[in-house]
Amino acid sequence: MSRTLVILANSVKHHLHCVAGKDIHTKEWVRPVSNDAGEALSDEQSSYVNKENNWKVKPLDKITMEFSKHVPLTQQPENYLISKEKWTSNFKIERNDLAQYVDAPQNIWLDASTNTNRLTSKLVTSKEIIITQSLYLIKIDALSLQVSTETIDSEEKRKLRGSFTYNKVKYEGLTITDPKIWGEYKEKAVGNYELKDVYICLSLGEEFRGFYYKIIAAII
Repeated sequence: MSRTLVILANSVKHHLHCVAGKDIHTKEWVRPVSNDAGEALSDEQSSYVNKENNWKVKPLDKITMEFSKHVPLTQQPENYLISKEKWTSNFKIERNDLAQYVDAPQNIWLDASTNTNRLTSKLVTSKEIIITQSLYLIKIDALSLQVSTETIDSEEKRKLRGSFTYNKVKYEGLTITDPKIWGEYKEKAVGNYELKDVYICLSLGEEFRGFYYKIIAAII
């Protein structure tokens, strides 16, 4: 099963790559995964071959991939299992072309029982909340970035989170896993910053302590 995707995210977590994009023909979301359980991709799996070199895919790239089968999860219905065939490049789109790939959900996975940066996992698994798609590309006027240090398992770590308003609802404290943005802000002073007029790719992450957290996987 061959599909050509516009890459809209290649975020990094636990040294693995969470790649996502939209089919250039159908505009359907596709999340390439390494197994039926929806695990992320290695460096090699998330790269394409060009002139005998491997290159990491990045947002706006057009990449042709081979898939073995559709492997949807309750919280991630767009998952497709990659084959062993290497990905190939079909050049890229321009940022101005992103408008045709934008989603228009009424809200971003709202769960009235908890914070706006997460979903209660038992409500999803019991299908009280139905996830029809776990990826969105939206355009927002302003994205607030918060650089902070947090103590996790007795260790201080740098964190980068984002907050934004969409359809009059404020979504606060979403973890940002975009490696390009992380590289730009990880050394900045603790505090708040702002980006204007941006596209963001949002994703539902893996279950963690009873919740599925909303992630800003790419800022374009």
